[in-house]
Amino acid sequence: MNAQLTTDESAVYDRQLRVWGLEVQQRLNSAKILIIGGNGIAAEVSKNLTLAGAGLVAIADDTPCGQDKPGNFLISDDSPATSTVAEACACTLQAMNPLIKVKVEAGPHSDTGLKDLELEQYDTVVATDMNFLQIQDLEARCIRLKKQLFACLLRGAFGVTFVNLNSHSYREKAADGQSFESKTLIYSNLEGAMSCPVAKLNKRTHPLYLVSRAVYHFELLNKRSATSMDLPSLQEIAAKLFKSDEVPPNAMYCKANLDLLEAWASHEGVLAPVAAILGGVVANHVIRAVSFEGPPIKNMFYFSLFDNLGVVEDMHV
Repeated sequence: MNAQLTTDESAVYDRQLRVWGLEVQQRLNSAKILIIGGNGIAAEVSKNLTLAGAGLVAIADDTPCGQDKPGNFLISDDSPATSTVAEACACTLQAMNPLIKVKVEAGPHSDTGLKDLELEQYDTVVATDMNFLQIQDLEARCIRLKKQLFACLLRGAFGVTFVNLNSHSYREKAADGQSFESKTLIYSNLEGAMSCPVAKLNKRTHPLYLVSRAVYHFELLNKRSATSMDLPSLQEIAAKLFKSDEVPPNAMYCKANLDLLEAWASHEGVLAPVAAILGGVVANHVIRAVSFEGPPIKNMFYFSLFDNLGVVEDMHV
């Protein structure tokens, strides 16, 4: 926190220094962030954090560049087919901002590789390309090591982000607009977020919450991700949630929820506009988290092209 910005840093970050101040920039310059996965949202988040001046941005994805990574604009056409997605991304990111350190983390992007990743040296982990089961396993490690976690899921026209910052303190301007006041947020784990009493839900609750909850419970039961072939099973799980006696009358638009569930199951690809929107939101809140300035997402963020809404939901037991 006492490190002063160099002349080059002050020049490059001049605009954002005027937006959020020297102290926030110093904290950002000291942040060490690991991004797992190499899809479109990973590209968006890493680009935004690199340009903002995060001290260390590390990428973990050993997928060969020859394999398709939809939406990852960081992989140039002349990237060697023998290089990994992480290596190709790191090369582009370092060229974007030579003032920061960009690192490649070794390890395959698989369940085994995730367990081998060294998280201790990082402040924040941004996880992409994972299902809920993988996120839950990673979350357990992040909780144990006291690391901030942002986990992003993209599915066709939909984007979901789960955030667990454990106990997180931050400051924001007081009502007088001059002084600052400190606040603390206590985050739920993923299991708690997906176990929120349905009686607390209402018609303002984003319908993607119940969709993601049905998908989460499907993965718990089947130990794998759902595909379009699993729609009947997803609908059965969702029906049990939607028809609970605890749900107040007219609290949810059940048909709309079931239509979204069908769309989720049917669209397994990644849409670049959704990745761009979700990536921008996540990067902005990672900056809030590592700088302890302003409230980060607590604890779910949903975006759907069906309604063009981005909604934060605080879900907990």
